[in-house]
Amino acid sequence: MKLGSLLVVSLLAASTSAYAAESTAQKPAAQTPAAQTPTMDTRCFMVASAAAENLPDPQMKQMALMSSLFYLGRMSARMSDAEIETVALKEAKTLPTLDMPALLNQCGTFMGARGQAMNAIGQRMAAKAKGEAGKGAGGAKK
Repeated sequence: MKLGSLLVVSLLAASTSAYAAESTAQKPAAQTPAAQTPTMDTRCFMVASAAAENLPDPQMKQMALMSSLFYLGRMSARMSDAEIETVALKEAKTLPTLDMPALLNQCGTFMGARGQAMNAIGQRMAAKAKGEAGKGAGGAKK
């Protein structure tokens, strides 16, 4: 399987399993996935960017592009342009020596976990808003 296809399959599998797990159990917030380091964010960005440039399938290309933008946002929020350049130059030399399936799994797992966390936040916000609306409606009936 080509790198780009492996990336997309890995990201899909991780996000699908994360959403499935969400319906059965909540994971503790104390988990710290490996992709939270600036180095891992940079590696994930570089792999996703390469996939976005090289995939022939438009749908897979779009998913890889979305992944690269996710990691670019994380990098931009945590590092200056000079730091991004320094880390990217270092990682460009390291990337070919890495276990690519393991890296893709880490990147996909992290994205899935973040998607799960955002979904849980949205559900709590909706429940809170519904509860507050119910209190307001009850007060108006008196």
